[in-house]
Amino acid sequence: MVIIFTDRKRLGKILKIKRLELDFTLEALADKNISASTISLIERGHENVSENKIMYLCKKLDIDIQQDLEKMEKSRHKEEQEFLSKLKPIENMIDLIDPKQGLKRLNPLLKNIQPTTSPKVIAIMYYLKGRAYTRKGRLQNNEKDLDRAEKNFKESLAILEQKPELKTSNLQVLIYHELARVYYFRNDFDNALINVQKGLSLFNEKGERTYIKHTLKISKAIYLEKLDQLHESLKVLEEMWNDIHIIQNINVILNMYETRAIVLKRLNRPREALQYCIEGIEIARLNEIHERSFELWTVLGSIYSDLRNFERAEECFEIVFGLKHQVKKKYLFINPYTELGKMHLKRGVFSEAIKYLKEAVAIGEETNDSPRLAQALLALGDCFFHQNRLEEALPFYNRAYQIASKHKFKRILRDILLQYVQCAKEVDYSNYHKLVDKLIKIEVELKDKGDIV
Repeated sequence: MVIIFTDRKRLGKILKIKRLELDFTLEALADKNISASTISLIERGHENVSENKIMYLCKKLDIDIQQDLEKMEKSRHKEEQEFLSKLKPIENMIDLIDPKQGLKRLNPLLKNIQPTTSPKVIAIMYYLKGRAYTRKGRLQNNEKDLDRAEKNFKESLAILEQKPELKTSNLQVLIYHELARVYYFRNDFDNALINVQKGLSLFNEKGERTYIKHTLKISKAIYLEKLDQLHESLKVLEEMWNDIHIIQNINVILNMYETRAIVLKRLNRPREALQYCIEGIEIARLNEIHERSFELWTVLGSIYSDLRNFERAEECFEIVFGLKHQVKKKYLFINPYTELGKMHLKRGVFSEAIKYLKEAVAIGEETNDSPRLAQALLALGDCFFHQNRLEEALPFYNRAYQIASKHKFKRILRDILLQYVQCAKEVDYSNYHKLVDKLIKIEVELKDKGDIV
């Protein structure tokens, strides 16, 4: 009897499943002792229905209160676990093989959803479909796939929001993480950060999938860095370092090292940045994680270039391009080409600098990676500026400025305007004063936030 009166929502769900299995509508099951509306209230778990009415409905459905309910609940749980076990290979296919193959196997399951299918199972299927479209959309630079991903994630959230008993699954947390990635791939870092914050606010320490906490935190640090909130990003990373010994995901750990190196480099603390880069590179090598190695060696090369240790920088980039066949994500090549171009610019080898930077710009335009593209365009403008080819420099500064303005990359925008203003003074004087005003405004905003370096 305990199961009935202490967990009415669970009981109502079981009674509804039984009614559907017997192919009864609410009206067909109703009689002079129990109305269709009362049956509906019982199925929805309302507390204001009398115990006698519940017991009467159980009798009508031929359910033994003390035995059959527990038996049915165990059966439903078993069916749910069996269905979830079918989804596990699809999840691995999406993440490790090909998202298109994952979708091919997932879509028939979604089309054949039954009224008795567990809401948890349905929510997970929409979540996996969203993940497949996220990966497919990013790999193919397809905005429509990212739209499909967002739609499926929101379908999953709508189900979960109606099922508070599923909070311990941390499924909502996972979905907000994936939604943040969708916004990140659209270069909308503000909304990416908002969704990460939602995920962290809903995280259940005693629930399932607790690994997602650190994934969310490193994502938060990355998005803060992209938003030029460098001190806030570093604070998150420093907090994470206290937990580094319990983090299970090696990619989270490597992202921590890479992001910390990037933030420290941008804060003009290159010696500290070198330390984290070198440590991260060793971890990536021991675990044979090629993409992370590729990115970490790129950051290390850029640090040595800033320190004007060009010999060491060249060694780094030699390893970077030795790893190129192991890297599938084309947008990752923007940074090494940009950093190589900037290194040759510092050495005064302009023809080589322009060659590498044009390649970076081409990849940035193809992959719609706005932050990296803006940096490449700025560096390409600098190549012409330092040769006193100001009219050729101007369109690159202008394009970089448009991208940085659109996405509110304030620190990059400040760097662009510093060069753009000097160029405009000589060859575009009609815009000169307007650009100076914008530069002053950005400087004030960065100073107010404490982000001037």
